[in-house]
Amino acid sequence: MTNSYINSSTHHLGSIVGQARGEIDTVYSDAEVSGKGQSVGGFVGSTDSSHGVTMTNCWFDGSVTSTNRVVGGLLGNDSGGAEISNCLNTATVTCQSGNATPIVGGLVGQSVEKTKIIDDKMNGFLHTVLS
Repeated sequence: MTNSYINSSTHHLGSIVGQARGEIDTVYSDAEVSGKGQSVGGFVGSTDSSHGVTMTNCWFDGSVTSTNRVVGGLLGNDSGGAEISNCLNTATVTCQSGNATPIVGGLVGQSVEKTKIIDDKMNGFLHTVLS
């Protein structure tokens, strides 16, 4: 997916899928993802709490911005035990969380379960803005 713009106030926002389970393999996304809800990610907003997601050979380029607390370059919030391997994030990740403590990551914003990160790279920028 290239040259896309996604803007929403809903929870679980990503350029490929909002809430995921299953497999995402060999995907490229160049998008601007901008969210006001919880769990915003470049590819996936969040994982389903009872099922994990496997992301392999993925590349996200563009930008991810959240005005809420949880934002990640590839995955916003992992509550299902994700496995991310051989993925790259070259995007800018920005959290404008106001007075709330930001939870920001270049690859994964927040890991509630045992997220496995294998041979992944982040070559972008992280920004946090507190009011």
